Amino acid sequence: MSAAIARRAHELVKQRLSQLDNASPSNGHLLADQPKAEATSVLPLPEAPVSITLKATLHGHEVMVTLRGVDFASVKAQVEQASQWLKVQAPAQPPTQSPVQTDQSNKLGWCAKHGVQMRQNHKEGRSWWSHWTPEGWCKGK
Repeated sequence: MSAAIARRAHELVKQRLSQLDNASPSNGHLLADQPKAEATSVLPLPEAPVSITLKATLHGHEVMVTLRGVDFASVKAQVEQASQWLKVQAPAQPPTQSPVQTDQSNKLGWCAKHGVQMRQNHKEGRSWWSHWTPEGWCKGK
């Protein structure tokens, strides 16, 4: 499917280039949808001297917003506006841990660090509790 799309796009580009060659200013006419070329110089955009990135949850998705400016005061004002806007869009979430879960932290096999039930493992006469995290195995210490 993607090969067919690429092939068609290639054909359209070739066709458009052919039209542009046939409608060059040297033969005295332009295509109706072809704008007249203006002599413009393309300058590289400078890097912003100040930038701040905010991380937030917006509609259940983690987002990062980068704000840039020429001085700290202008970026600070942007940060304050963006923070207020994000608070309105994503009001503060209630704590994810309920009081019942807090009491479970004393239970055998419960990871107080991550708030999840661990699995008991046995090997070669030893036993231990652990659970998987994106960072690797946690033994709940």
